[in-house]
Amino acid sequence: MTSQQEAQEINDTVKQVQSLNLTPDQEARDLDTIFMSQDLLTQAIQVLQKRIDASTNDPTLHRLLGDRYLQAGFPQKARPLYVKAKSLAQENANKAEQRLAQQGLEKTIQQQ
Repeated sequence: MTSQQEAQEINDTVKQVQSLNLTPDQEARDLDTIFMSQDLLTQAIQVLQKRIDASTNDPTLHRLLGDRYLQAGFPQKARPLYVKAKSLAQENANKAEQRLAQQGLEKTIQQQ
């Protein structure tokens, strides 16, 4: 549980990021970083899920949401996100993201 002061600081930081006129995908990545720095897994999942629901083609966002679901103990929800991240990364020739998505897929198998 965060204190009221911590909650206000997080809220202020979120507002600062939202005022930067970033792309929606960039904003989601930054908000995920903020929330995860404070162990706010549910909020990170909500931000990332919103972008996935908006049909983003950013492989990093798909992988990050997979990572968050793994952290929450839901490998069955993570697996299709890693598959999609890997596919999108292959389309963009993004080797680093392909590797990370593959590692995530392997973790889903270990957690089942």
